[in-house]
Amino acid sequence: MAVVDSPRKLTPLQNERVKRIENLGSGFLLYNPDMSYAVVLEKNEDGGWTATCPVLPGCISEGDTKAEALDNIEDAIHLYLRAVKKELAVLKRQGKQIAQVAV
Repeated sequence: MAVVDSPRKLTPLQNERVKRIENLGSGFLLYNPDMSYAVVLEKNEDGGWTATCPVLPGCISEGDTKAEALDNIEDAIHLYLRAVKKELAVLKRQGKQIAQVAV
């Protein structure tokens, strides 16, 4: 993957991410431990909590407490990303081009 010069200067963290992406060769990176996801917490009528991750459609979890809902949505995000990674691998085996972009 070639990195195109950008008119804006990359931060040291962005440069590190680009290096990691370039080192993947023909592979692809889905999980980045530096990433965090915004989640929405809503109190349920029954007293529990629902947590959703807006950037991952359908990624939802619940818990009796806010802390439990956050723990559960973290697990749900990991499972969601694992499923997406498997789907990308299937697409790659089918000859589809998979590209990685840093934002």
